[in-house]
Amino acid sequence: MNHKILMTGSSGFVGQNLIRYFIHDTSDVHITGLDMKHPPSDNPPYRHCQFDLSKAPLDMTDRHDVIIHLAGQPSVWYAEKNPQEDFQANVISMLHMLGYGIAHKIPIIYLSTIAVYESSPGILREEDVKPHTTWYGMNKHNAEQYCEFACTKYGMPYVVLRAGYLYDTNIVRGPIADIRTRGNLYKYNHPDSVFDFLHIEDLYRAMSLVIQSGFHRSGIYNISSGIGTSIRSIGDAAGEVVPENVSTNAIKQYVLDTAKFKGDYRWNAAHDLFKDIIKEPGS
Repeated sequence: MNHKILMTGSSGFVGQNLIRYFIHDTSDVHITGLDMKHPPSDNPPYRHCQFDLSKAPLDMTDRHDVIIHLAGQPSVWYAEKNPQEDFQANVISMLHMLGYGIAHKIPIIYLSTIAVYESSPGILREEDVKPHTTWYGMNKHNAEQYCEFACTKYGMPYVVLRAGYLYDTNIVRGPIADIRTRGNLYKYNHPDSVFDFLHIEDLYRAMSLVIQSGFHRSGIYNISSGIGTSIRSIGDAAGEVVPENVSTNAIKQYVLDTAKFKGDYRWNAAHDLFKDIIKEPGS
């Protein structure tokens, strides 16, 4: 895979892990990272450009053949307190990225989120987006719609990936972090809530398939394990006892139907959540 990739949000948790996978698995890939922060390292075949995409359009002389757009504000809770800042980070940054991509006819992969959906007892399909109850979900969905509209209008291939709850060994937020780093699984999550998890490596494989295929299908796709895992089952596997003072947050269920992406790109999630991240009792 000989590609020159422009990756926004490259200094974040997802960006750093994706860069590691791309560089480790592919000797002839070159990545230019774009972020307002500095990454831990800046060595060939990775090059970093410090830039805040939410504040200004991108004007680069370098040419790339793929854009992976990760930039954005990642917290649902922060967005509720700072909706205008969240709009700037998620929607305006998308418009600025699209301006560069359209000008140079570069196909784009946009990493969206399961948070565009509302909790549902059924399996969530791509068409199941309803009126939003959070600023974060609305702004991420708006960014998706701008991507779909602009790319279709100007004949530019695109893939939007609505990912489940992402995890890896260094994850710092979400249900897995509650047990692995914060040590309190039930403070933020009701024991009977059910979530759909996706390992970063499976996300990397999905993006690689899209790039290697030459974006042979454009569209918006769910991507995750497609398996609902309850907070209680994670706690049981880790040997945690459900305390009396569990979270008072409502019971939620977010499980994605991934059939569309599996059909179009011949992809399946390979990682098993429990084998990957659950601590053995006493460890």
